Amino acid sequence: MIGWVLATGLLAAAPEVLSLEQALAHAEAHDARAGLLDLDEQIAAISVGRAVGDVLPTATLDASILRNAREVKIGSGADERVVVPLLVPGAGATVRTPLFNGTGVPGIWEQAQRYRATTADVAEQRDGLLHDVAGVYLDLAEAEALLGSLRRSQDVLSRLVEIEQARVELGEATSADSAAAQSELLRLQAVIEDARGQRTAAHRWLALYTGLDPEQPAQTHCVDCVSLPDAPSTEHRTDLLALERAAFADRVGEAARWLTFLPTVDAVGDVQLSQPTLFRPEPIWWTARLVASWELFSGGRTATDAALQNRRATRAEQAATFARNEAETLVRAARARADAASRLREAEKARVTSTELALDLGQARHREGLMSSADMLLLTSRRVDAETAAVRAEFAHYRAILQVRQAQGLGPLTTGNSP
Repeated sequence: MIGWVLATGLLAAAPEVLSLEQALAHAEAHDARAGLLDLDEQIAAISVGRAVGDVLPTATLDASILRNAREVKIGSGADERVVVPLLVPGAGATVRTPLFNGTGVPGIWEQAQRYRATTADVAEQRDGLLHDVAGVYLDLAEAEALLGSLRRSQDVLSRLVEIEQARVELGEATSADSAAAQSELLRLQAVIEDARGQRTAAHRWLALYTGLDPEQPAQTHCVDCVSLPDAPSTEHRTDLLALERAAFADRVGEAARWLTFLPTVDAVGDVQLSQPTLFRPEPIWWTARLVASWELFSGGRTATDAALQNRRATRAEQAATFARNEAETLVRAARARADAASRLREAEKARVTSTELALDLGQARHREGLMSSADMLLLTSRRVDAETAAVRAEFAHYRAILQVRQAQGLGPLTTGNSP
């Protein structure tokens, strides 16, 4: 019974095995930064609605009280009477319908293009958030892999220290040999503590992004967890699409500025309710008007706004062209780094195999007294360094793949963004 309780407790305390795919799913559901991107999209959508409102009819209500400066009297003597009271209340309504506004439709089009640019940019930023999560996940996975490798090396060094201490007692080695082995063991323990610090920091960041409990340990599983895209391409770079759409919106905005030179035509209808007076005997009266206005001169403001918008559009177009050329260069450079990281990864694996073989042979010779303690310690240190370098090369390769995917506009695991 007691054994069953202990086993149950150990199982309950076992850390959760978290794959990269699961970490990204948690981040999409819990990352607070995604809410900020949602607000960016909402702001852009509201801006479109505001532009639409500029070409829709407007209706206003008004109320008034008229106080005459003096009384108006008609007749004389007994027939004299006041026909206009001192206070005249009134109310009315006005409906204005734009019939022609040169900036109306272009303004809507401009804001619609800016909304499309925002959605494309938000898609790229969402992808960036996932890449941040993937980077932190790799930091955690690397720390765990390092700790596993370093603990195995610690066991080897601990056995070597025990052997050297026994040889010192037997007079087969000097205390200097034992001290050297102990010094190397202490150095390794310091490296282990550094890896533990890396693991703790990475776990905290991962918990922040994914909404997981920061006090609950999580175990990663990352063996070739990211893959290199088959071919270099920038077709999924939605940030480039966002720049091009923003440039087009600026060009539409330039046209809208010039169209402010055209007249505006509005249809206006009024209805008024008031107490009858001498000058307005009917209690209800209405008017219908066709109002045309044309701003002939604005102090050069309209032409200046159009020229300014032209420069903005030109700059945006040039920036979009440069960004696309730069993106292609970044993709080629990232793939070159990934290829180099892959070669380094294989070289470090081969070095681990070589140092393990040398250490096995050295241990046999050391037991037979054919190898000095200093040489044995050197072989052990080389094996520790080789395993550490292999782990770092492994995850450097994964990070290089992530950089390629991000340069091509791809998510850590997905095939591309949707603008």
